[in-house]
Amino acid sequence: MAAGKPFEYELRSRRADGQYRWFLSRAVPLRDELGDIVKWYGTMTDIDDRKRAEMLLAGEDGFSR
Repeated sequence: MAAGKPFEYELRSRRADGQYRWFLSRAVPLRDELGDIVKWYGTMTDIDDRKRAEMLLAGEDGFSR
């Protein structure tokens, strides 16, 4: 973020009920006319179902809780 470049990464986060879920985090900076960052816009998308499907197809059991 310090470099001011858009980023995207996947992470596993624990909910208040103790369940872990996979999320895709994305953010892009909004710049003014001088190129300075004014603010960041970001999203967190729940991708747990997709990650489960990928692991099942790969024959992995990566969801021991």
